[in-house]
This record gives sequence, structure tokens and C-alpha cells, in this order.
Amino acid sequence: MTRAAGRQGLKILDMEIMRGYYAETLKQWRQAFRQNIATVRQDYDERFIRMWEFYLIGCEYFFRCQDGMVFQLQLAHDHNPAPLTRRYISQTEDQYRGKLCPKINSGKPSRLIS
Repeated sequence: MTRAAGRQGLKILDMEIMRGYYAETLKQWRQAFRQNIATVRQDYDERFIRMWEFYLIGCEYFFRCQDGMVFQLQLAHDHNPAPLTRRYISQTEDQYRGKLCPKINSGKPSRLIS
């Protein structure tokens, strides 16, 4: 990836590795899916619903067991406009955390399916 980015004149400005805590994101997605299941059923059949739930649960388990990892790169042609610190990321996350993820994982083991 770094070679491909370099060939395009892109610089890697930041990289975040999302490990086990990404399981909480998947759990939130699954819960939102279940909360909106009536709307989902208007457009999708039961087979799709089962497959999507299986996918979300499987991915959550994969990350919760610390076997999964996702990373994201911030790329740009010019590094000057990018902030020098990652503070801007946490400030934006703080603005939305209460709305999107009202329960913060305590680090204690939790049930996979709630």
C-alpha cells in the first residue's frame, strides 16, 4: 500500500490500528440493525437478515477475541494542511460519542449477544 500511495504522490500522514475495541462498533451496528428490523424487512428477506446478523456477530467475535484488526490511513499530496497532532480526531469523536455509543466498554468481558 505504501508503494502504491507513493507512486501516486501521496504521503501517509496518519495511521490508526483498530483492534479489539472495534467489536463495540460492530455491536452497536448490530443493535441498531435489530432496532430497525421492521424497516429492514420492508426491503430485505429473511435470508438476507440472517446472513447480515451472522456477518455482524462473526465480525464482532473476531475483533473481541483480539484476532481481528483493521487500519485506516490518512493520505494526502501535501502534508502542510494536516494538523500536527491527532487532537482534532478525539475532539470530533467526543462530539458524537454520546449520540452514537452511549455505553463505553469497561474492559470487562461481556456477552457477545445482548
